[in-house]
Amino acid sequence: IPRAIALGANQIMLLVFTAIASSLGGYSVAVYNLADNIQTMPMVVFGTSFATAIFPSLAEAVSGDRNSEFSEKIEKMVRTILFFMVPMTAILILLRTEIVRLILGSGFFGWEQTVTTANVLGILALSLVFTGLAPLLSRSFYALHNTKTPMIVSIIGVVISIILGKIFSIQYGVSGLAMGYSIGCLFTTIIVYFALRKKAKFTDEGKLIFFLFKIILATILMSIAIQESKMLIGLFVDMQRFWGVLVKTLSALGIGLLVYILCCWIFGCEEIASLKYVLTKYNKKPIDEGEEID
Repeated sequence: IPRAIALGANQIMLLVFTAIASSLGGYSVAVYNLADNIQTMPMVVFGTSFATAIFPSLAEAVSGDRNSEFSEKIEKMVRTILFFMVPMTAILILLRTEIVRLILGSGFFGWEQTVTTANVLGILALSLVFTGLAPLLSRSFYALHNTKTPMIVSIIGVVISIILGKIFSIQYGVSGLAMGYSIGCLFTTIIVYFALRKKAKFTDEGKLIFFLFKIILATILMSIAIQESKMLIGLFVDMQRFWGVLVKTLSALGIGLLVYILCCWIFGCEEIASLKYVLTKYNKKPIDEGEEID
């Protein structure tokens, strides 16, 4: 029941945001919904799916009174989500206009709507790290047989998002809704983390902070590579054509990701090994029956 209430609160927030957006202008509702749909994709892929996959392991560790294992699994998954979501935030901010143009820039979706949607997407992207961590933190509480704490914090976060969204929308229009949403997500995730911290008793927070510093540095270098390559490639392609925008976007994205992966490898991030496994496991031959698996 608390889980259902928390989901219901998020739907109420979306309904209120739609009502506020409808009072801001002719296309504000479409702009916010389209930007929200784009930024939701990485959250579902790297946040919800990871949290869903690890939930049985968390529940098993709790049922077996293996508290240290429970904490270690959470910390490891937090690292994995940060490894993906921090650079994804930068990618969406830097390539927001190109992404919107590729997905929506056709038909009656004009340049003004494209720019507005891109700006909203850039602000919503600031919440990606927090929305990516939220499912994991909530399911960690569920493994502890506690559904009330995430529900209460979620409701408070929704209220904050709605109030701030309404206030900011008066001055910033539909972008103000994105500001309110991002701040609400920030509040919700931080409060849930510190509430879980008391129960899980994390032991490697120092290493987590150092890891976060490394991927932020790698993301900064990646961002420079994306921005410079985007400007350079833009000189040689026709940005008025779909294929020109596509080539520019994919090239800048590819160069940026290569820089990020190289930096993480140089910095000794363990997640590079996991990424290598994901990329190569389908190329491996089938394991013979009886063969040991490491």
